[in-house]
Amino acid sequence: MTKYKNLSGKSNVDSYEYTMESFTVLFKDGMHYLYSTAQNSLTEIQKMQHLADKGEGLGTMLATKPHHPHDRKW
Repeated sequence: MTKYKNLSGKSNVDSYEYTMESFTVLFKDGMHYLYSTAQNSLTEIQKMQHLADKGEGLGTMLATKPHHPHDRKW
């Protein structure tokens, strides 16, 4: 997994990884969430990927837009 840059210093996101059709995030509490095109649009997955690479806004996006259903949580 790639360490999240956390440019704001306030994010609860620790790290992430992605493929063309999925996005996995590891939060600082140790929980993993998998998001994929099975539950979300490709545009939404790509936005998650962009924010993750940018290092800012990912935690806010996931926390404030609960319409992003995850496929799996562990």
